[in-house]
Amino acid sequence: MEFSIYTKYFILSEEEIIIINIVENSFYALDYIGSIIWREISKHQELEAIFKSLVRVFNVDKDEIYIDVTEFINELEKAGVIEIND
Repeated sequence: MEFSIYTKYFILSEEEIIIINIVENSFYALDYIGSIIWREISKHQELEAIFKSLVRVFNVDKDEIYIDVTEFINELEKAGVIEIND
């Protein structure tokens, strides 16, 4: 699974990123965890690579990461921030 990013984003700090959806005229503020996941999405754009990286960062079980990241990615897709390319 890969992703296409259709927004502009601004890094405010290590802990916060603002995502702007220009088409929808909306914005989203990501907290620390969301910012880490967003950085991985923007670097890797493949789900398996994101999981592996986040397992190392947070030192947690891959199944836990899978559930949390999948939910986060689905929320981003519903908001029109990314598109999932199967």
